[in-house]
Amino acid sequence: MEKVLNLIAMVLAVIVPQLKKADALHGIKELKEAFIASMEVALLCFKLFRDGVQVTDFAEFYAQLTTNAEFKEKIKKGWEDAKLIPEEVKDIDTGEALELIGVAVDYTPKFVEQFSKKEEKAA
Repeated sequence: MEKVLNLIAMVLAVIVPQLKKADALHGIKELKEAFIASMEVALLCFKLFRDGVQVTDFAEFYAQLTTNAEFKEKIKKGWEDAKLIPEEVKDIDTGEALELIGVAVDYTPKFVEQFSKKEEKAA
């Protein structure tokens, strides 16, 4: 599966620049940052809640948000200038959409890893 994801990422790296509009007004910087932040939150929630929701999970989420600098920065970037996202979405082109798919492809192994850990725990 890793080889397939690497191949998809390589193809997207070649195709995306070709499909972006030269006259794009907004780009997708804020949308991409918000998408990355949501993927990070989803990963953390899945990790914390896979054995059921407990009060300690919320404390751990808060601890990650306040002490994990990388996680905190991604969430901060995803929230800053979020008001610009509607304009970016209105102007999105095929290349930009594929760029977002590329982000999802990059996160796929992380989600697979979390799902695998769940299966191992259940076994």
